[in-house]
Amino acid sequence: MHARTSQSVVALFAFLMFSSVSVAEQPEPADARTFAVYNVPKLIGRPHLTSEQLEPIVELIRQTITFEHPRAAGTDELVTLDTSLHVLTTEDNHERIAKVLQSLREHSGVQVAIESRVLVFDEQTFRQLELKPGHTLIDDLKTDVLIRANHASDECKAINIPRSIIFAGDKALMSTGGDKGLSWVIRATVGATQEHIALHIEPEQAERTGTSKTIAKLQSKQNLAIVGGEVEELVITAEQREPILASGRLVVLFKPTIVIQDELKDGLFPGLDEKVDLNNLGEQREGAAPAP
Repeated sequence: MHARTSQSVVALFAFLMFSSVSVAEQPEPADARTFAVYNVPKLIGRPHLTSEQLEPIVELIRQTITFEHPRAAGTDELVTLDTSLHVLTTEDNHERIAKVLQSLREHSGVQVAIESRVLVFDEQTFRQLELKPGHTLIDDLKTDVLIRANHASDECKAINIPRSIIFAGDKALMSTGGDKGLSWVIRATVGATQEHIALHIEPEQAERTGTSKTIAKLQSKQNLAIVGGEVEELVITAEQREPILASGRLVVLFKPTIVIQDELKDGLFPGLDEKVDLNNLGEQREGAAPAP
């Protein structure tokens, strides 16, 4: 009886061992999801990143990676807590997130130049342009059409907002100036391959302009046009200019451009990196004595 019991125990133990090994060796499904926490400030090399500055990064990740049915049971989740990301998704998506964050770290010094122009159209010109409220992406040709139409009518007004240059992920306040002017808080996030820019634009006078918070992803050489509502007695100013009183339909143009550090340095200090041939230095200076 004792021998039979021992044999049964051994057989049961072997069965359990065999079963556990079999389970462990089974490959996980391709859509299996795992959980990970990403310390974004540390991963992208920006220790002072704020939760507010994290928003465009999260939006960039959402635009780069396809999450299936967020907040549905058993599917993907992406939640922010302070400046960290808590993500439940597939291993492939985790790899993509890591690549996006690594690219942000590599391009943490990339800057974005943002140019903006405020156009105010009379009703007739506005109807001819067939613009619809909201935001739309336009190319340089369409931008030129809007500007030319604005200049062609004496009833239309336009003002350039001073260009702003910011680091990718940071924000800038762009304003027409004056107590009754308009202003926007803008953030720009650069894509992993630097082929697109995500703009986050929030007007500070939404009720006056008929515009709302805008998030747009622009490819290279694309501009953003935000078509607002009808404005009355809008005073727009610029440095060293008299205030302009304008009434009509509002269109705001934004043109972002990625500024590579080498290009910025060359523009500010042309020729700084050029090597000087000391042997021919005398020949380069008119009237100078030849080098010994």
